[in-house]
Amino acid sequence: MYKKVIWATDGSAPADAAMPEAKALVQSSGGELIVLHAVQVIGPHEEGTGQAMLQTEGKTHEKLVNQVRELADAGISVTLETPACPIEHVAKAIAEFAAEKQADAIVIGTRGQTVLRGLLVGSVAMRLLHITHIPVLVVPPGGVE
Repeated sequence: MYKKVIWATDGSAPADAAMPEAKALVQSSGGELIVLHAVQVIGPHEEGTGQAMLQTEGKTHEKLVNQVRELADAGISVTLETPACPIEHVAKAIAEFAAEKQADAIVIGTRGQTVLRGLLVGSVAMRLLHITHIPVLVVPPGGVE
């Protein structure tokens, strides 16, 4: 049923809590897992280059590469995608990427904010639920028991 699953991650602990659920979905179907990390653009461009300035990615990228390697070692068909997007459009970038890849599901962690705080501050997971037609599994910080 879930032949193509996207695990949307920012490299945080709540995002890591969602990884076992994404892994389980593709293991049960023999499907493909796409690890998606939307690299956030923090400025219009680096002075004099015309190139977009990106949020520092050193340790996060290294961590994601290691997680992809571990998933592959566990027999999962997995790839890492790191498209750039404006910081305020991460949910939109995830939704568009998932539609383009014809994903069957998106798995994403949440920081566990209260509903009121989520409405006031917003969250990528909450916005994603409102803008995509692809099923979204939102995993709480402690994972699923």
